[in-house]
Amino acid sequence: MKEMIKENRLYLASSGSALYDEGIIEFLDNLHFLTETDYSDQEFKARIYKIGHDKQGNRTSFMKVLDGKVNVRDELTYLSGEEEVSEKITGLRIYTREKYQAVESAQAGQLVGVMGLSKTKAGLGLGGEVQSLSYNSIPTLRSKVIFGSTTNVKEGSSSFKILNDEDPSLSVSWEEELQEIQVQIIGPIQLEVLKVKVIQ
Repeated sequence: MKEMIKENRLYLASSGSALYDEGIIEFLDNLHFLTETDYSDQEFKARIYKIGHDKQGNRTSFMKVLDGKVNVRDELTYLSGEEEVSEKITGLRIYTREKYQAVESAQAGQLVGVMGLSKTKAGLGLGGEVQSLSYNSIPTLRSKVIFGSTTNVKEGSSSFKILNDEDPSLSVSWEEELQEIQVQIIGPIQLEVLKVKVIQ
């Protein structure tokens, strides 16, 4: 039966209600019993889905391992624009909200934070034949960043570079002629979210 499900020759149905906590345990038990995951020694493949920074400013590339296995100190080669970049993984973290556990390796199916990759972007495919995804949202508003009188503009620009890593749609740019930072915004809601992130 497991083989038939795996080959899409047999489809199972289940009923219940998450709202009323009916049939959930049975569904998960059946899912575990009737399906299997086989990640044999396949070539490493992964996709970066998010870029983040911890409280110390360390850059973390969050990725889902699609196939194979990756270890701390493995060297990854990827394209950043037209440039081929090779970097070693300096750490792997499994996150639970704000806390994390450092691990030595990650395998297919796991979501991990990767330390040591400096030029990755959300959507980047790593290893094998994984195609990179491009996010084609087109911002419609351009806003200038106004700093308080006590803030150094150059220091502020480094903070916006971090925000740009986390959300490339911001297209943060330094306008030399006007001596100001400009960002592109999709709409007023994104502007409000950006204000909160800057305050944090």
